[in-house]
Amino acid sequence: MKKLTQSISLVAALFLTAMVNAQVQTLQVQVASSSDDAEERGTNATSGTGTIDLGSSDLELTNDGNDGDQYLGMRFTGISIPQGALITSAYIQFTVDETDASPGTVVFRVEDVDNSSTFTGTAFDISSRTVVNDSVLWSNIPLWHTVGDAGPDQQTPDLSSLVQHMVSRAGWSSGNSLNFILHGTGERVAESYDGNAAQAPMLVVEY
Repeated sequence: MKKLTQSISLVAALFLTAMVNAQVQTLQVQVASSSDDAEERGTNATSGTGTIDLGSSDLELTNDGNDGDQYLGMRFTGISIPQGALITSAYIQFTVDETDASPGTVVFRVEDVDNSSTFTGTAFDISSRTVVNDSVLWSNIPLWHTVGDAGPDQQTPDLSSLVQHMVSRAGWSSGNSLNFILHGTGERVAESYDGNAAQAPMLVVEY
């Protein structure tokens, strides 16, 4: 019994040592090409429902006048997180492009594939993609007062559950890409890759 107790204590000590030595790592990945952030005209658009815009100078979250309540797609490539890693936090950092605003709620989902492809000009290419059941709501979004701001008010809620779902897949490999699919109401206007590549949306993950 004494030897068994000593063995258990040793295992526990080794486990605790590993936990102490484990370091939280931070990954920052920015939208890196024109087709990796895209807008799709909503069902309440005045015309052209489902039309895709790959080269917009900004990203409306999500209402864009005659384009209605849009679907948005954002692809982040080269996610160098090992399969099965523990995600402790995740968010997308936006930069203000315009101060136009109306209250609303944005729903974040991720595409249900191991390695997401970029968006195309095919109608409904964003809304027709299969997404996982889990979602994150961004409601009570603070007003965006100043063009160029990229601070806490422009950060999404914690998206770690969505990223965790992806890296826990059996088919996930470090370096894969993942797509966020957004839909909702209201208006906040963020910078896009084509508007200013240096201020395009950025995914920040701690694991």
